[in-house]
Amino acid sequence: MPKQRKSPSHPNRLEFWAAWAAVIGTLIAGASFIIGIWKDVRDVRGHVRDIEKQTTNANLVITYPTAGAKVGLEEIVVGSTPYRERRHYVVVSPAETGDQWVQSGPIRVSNDESLMGRTVFGTAGAGAGKGFTVRILATTAEVAEGPLRTVPDDAAWSNVVYVTRREE
Repeated sequence: MPKQRKSPSHPNRLEFWAAWAAVIGTLIAGASFIIGIWKDVRDVRGHVRDIEKQTTNANLVITYPTAGAKVGLEEIVVGSTPYRERRHYVVVSPAETGDQWVQSGPIRVSNDESLMGRTVFGTAGAGAGKGFTVRILATTAEVAEGPLRTVPDDAAWSNVVYVTRREE
């Protein structure tokens, strides 16, 4: 009867390197998993910031004039803002051209986050019977009165209100 060979009590080299390969593979798989989770968390944080910005912008609103209102040459725009620390400007656009005109400003923001500012729809000789949009722009930048040439990077906009200037 042939003698049975006993297996050695210590692994041979092939088994040793196979064990190390298994450990390294496990470490790489774990690191890949952690990196994937980290990227997902970063993406979720970005989406949360976008939602917060949209929600906050939804609180920057014009309450007067209301949509469809007939307005005079000069009106007071009233609204509310969550951005007390920013400058606020009323921006009017004639419907015919779409040009954006920054009114004199920045407008006043009260401690209760309400705001109001004087607005002109057209000129004494032009704009009667025409449509306009009015919005409020909140930004940390200074914006000059007149045509809006560039929109600041941190611009937050209110709702758009469509109005018609009365024939006077």
